[in-house]
Parts: sequence; C-alpha cells; structure tokens
Amino acid sequence: MSITISEHVFDGPYTTTKDLMNDPGVFAVIVAKDERGTLIDVGESNNVRECVESHKSKTRWNKFAYTGTLCFAVLYTPGFGQAERASIEQDIRS
Repeated sequence: MSITISEHVFDGPYTTTKDLMNDPGVFAVIVAKDERGTLIDVGESNNVRECVESHKSKTRWNKFAYTGTLCFAVLYTPGFGQAERASIEQDIRS
C-alpha cells in the first residue's frame, strides 16, 4: 500500500505504529475518513518508529483523531542524511 504526498511516494498509511520500522525516513501523520485523508503533520527522523511513538505533538495528533482515523505514512530514506530528509520535509510543508 502506498500514498503520494507532494510527489513523494510513502508506504502506508498505517493505523498503528507497530507497522513502522525503526529506520531513517520522513513520516506523515494523517487523519483518514471515507477514503480521504488530511495531512496534519510531517517530520523526519533517523528512527521513524521511535520518533513517532515519543513525539512531542502526539497529544495534538490524537485531538484530530475525533474526525477520523489517525494514520501514519513513511518515506524510508536509507542512505539519506538528516539534511536530505529535512529537505523532503520542507518540500511537503510548503
């Protein structure tokens, strides 16, 4: 399963962090409802699963979940450094 966000193809969306790998990548937080989704946050990390599970915005994300299902999508970036992941994050944010 995949989802395209700003011309980047992400794995997912997944409804649980257990489906995420602890690998480098860019993650998207989405609220899904009726085959549609709303992007509510994006970030990057060297350890995606750990970052998402302990993210400082987790409480805020959960507040959005009342309108649908909280989901996560990941663009794994093996071989990319933090600067390259941050560039993808900025591209999506803009």
